[in-house]
Amino acid sequence: MANHGSRRTLRTFRSWIARYKRKVNPDVELYFVNLAAYGHFVTPQRETKVTYISGWSEGILRYVATTSSGFDLVDEISGVAL
Repeated sequence: MANHGSRRTLRTFRSWIARYKRKVNPDVELYFVNLAAYGHFVTPQRETKVTYISGWSEGILRYVATTSSGFDLVDEISGVAL
């Protein structure tokens, strides 16, 4: 959706996200799948409930479904005995 070369597109998209959070759902979770990383982030990096995924696999859809249902990958990894 966002063209890596267009700062105006990124600003427009960021304002759309902010407006959506303000008017519709402040707790929305965003997942961005980046197939060609150019170092640009659609949202500020400090933004909460935003996940950036680079590359593609069918596993991404399972990941989104799992994490959006409350699964916390960090907690899962922390619980692994070494």
